[in-house]
Amino acid sequence: MENYFWYLGAWIVATVAAIVLTFSRRQEFPLLDKAYFRFISVPWKAFTFLIAISGMILIAPYTGDPTWDYFDAAGMAFLTYVTAPWSVGTFYRFIIKQASWIDLYIALCLMLFTSSWFYDGYILIRDGVYPVSWWSNLIISPTLYISGGLFWNLARGRGGGVRFAFQWEDWYRHDYETSAVKIIWVMIPFMLFAAFSILWFASDQMEAVWRHFF
Repeated sequence: MENYFWYLGAWIVATVAAIVLTFSRRQEFPLLDKAYFRFISVPWKAFTFLIAISGMILIAPYTGDPTWDYFDAAGMAFLTYVTAPWSVGTFYRFIIKQASWIDLYIALCLMLFTSSWFYDGYILIRDGVYPVSWWSNLIISPTLYISGGLFWNLARGRGGGVRFAFQWEDWYRHDYETSAVKIIWVMIPFMLFAAFSILWFASDQMEAVWRHFF
């Protein structure tokens, strides 16, 4: 545990600072805006989230990884759905100078907390030891987080043309089509990437999953 003390302390401080910064700006902060939650709650996004979280939960006991259970699988999936569209959009908007350093800091903390620190903290509380897989998880999981953020930002404007919603000036407030029919061809690569990543991670145990269900 001593080996991870400083890292644990650092991310706890970073997380608390991000929370304080978020609520100190709550009147203007996009992630607390009702319009943002309407943006991520359109039917196709909610439906694909339900598929994703169900898959994560169902496969959790069969991965062969004792640190991956129903709770952390569901928690990481839910946090990705709620925060990744905003975080990934903020990364882009920071690059084009439309987001502040504070926004960038909060977005980075959300990504790291969702894809790594939440998992680390849960395993520490559950098992009393810091997970030895913390480093590999820190390297791999943000890839899925970013992919999810891009996926749930896919949109088609009323005038046609598929793009990421954060590329519009008014982003999640933009008047875009809510149907997924005309963007399904762009959605498929993201869905395949997510499915492949999860199945690859659990590949050693897939035979056990097959026997259990069939």
